[in-house]
Amino acid sequence: MAIGTRSGPGRGSGILAAMAGTGASPGRMVALLAFACMAPWPAAAEGAIGSAEVHRASVRFESGPGIPGDPDPGAVRLRGALSDIGDLASFDPGTDPLSISLGPSQLVDAPAGGATSVRLRCSGRWLLEAAGADGSRTTVLVDPRTGRLDLRSRGADLSGLRGSGPEAVDLVVRFGTGEWRRTFGMQEVSGRTWRLPRGGGGTGGPPPEGTPVPFEAIDSGYLSGVTRALETVVTDQAAWEALWAEHAPGTAPPAVRFEKESVIAVFLGERPTSGYAAEIVSVATAKDGLAVDCREDAPGTGCVTMTMVTSPFVMVRVPVAGASAVFSKSTIAVPCGP
Repeated sequence: MAIGTRSGPGRGSGILAAMAGTGASPGRMVALLAFACMAPWPAAAEGAIGSAEVHRASVRFESGPGIPGDPDPGAVRLRGALSDIGDLASFDPGTDPLSISLGPSQLVDAPAGGATSVRLRCSGRWLLEAAGADGSRTTVLVDPRTGRLDLRSRGADLSGLRGSGPEAVDLVVRFGTGEWRRTFGMQEVSGRTWRLPRGGGGTGGPPPEGTPVPFEAIDSGYLSGVTRALETVVTDQAAWEALWAEHAPGTAPPAVRFEKESVIAVFLGERPTSGYAAEIVSVATAKDGLAVDCREDAPGTGCVTMTMVTSPFVMVRVPVAGASAVFSKSTIAVPCGP
């Protein structure tokens, strides 16, 4: 079966033949491919390995970390572009395999002849829908004129991806003899969510300096047992327990996964009245770790305060293990009333 006849080098006529079922085993992906009227194809060496840009990526696990070896279903959303897309011209889903993987986790795996039906849509794009025997569903949109790639997957087993971690994720796309690869870094926003940081769709190295790092509040207030000025990063359990024992004696510290997280803490020290507050404004990547912008809010014009000794503080967690940081601190007077 031919998807289209070639009317000249790098061109397709958009003639489509129907495909019969192939009798693929139940464990294999069943793919539904919609192929659009084709524009002229750019030339490329058949079988060459191209690169893929990643513009947006997110991973959402359906649950927290489970038992190693158990299925770990989740959802993947990825948007990017393929380069050197001439290999797509010779791709035939009736005879060629197709696969897409993210790290060790396979999102699409249709063997040779694994597609069971083909339709024609004159929109200039390929649309691939794959349903797995495990109930997962993946949709891939590819524009052969621009190389645009848009992937949505839900229900696929992502245990391999979670086990390999977000720091260097390998994207591998194969359509017949064509192959495209990209390694990029993600950041763990929470125990269930990874996201591509802004400007982080590179080749797997650390994200560029100035890339925002998400952070999550642990505790903040105006009364702490830490009465000296202190800006610190906590990277292990023993140091965390020691700091918390000074901050809130007799209470247990909140759980922190130091194999994946660090704690950033800012203590202002003693202040003579109420109305003071500690705030972490932003966290970003820097040359030698993280850059933390923190601020002291002081009572300004029109504020009524109580005469009492306070010790404002704030603590947050960041999805970076073993972090180090450089702090920059500012003080502003916050006015009250008109």
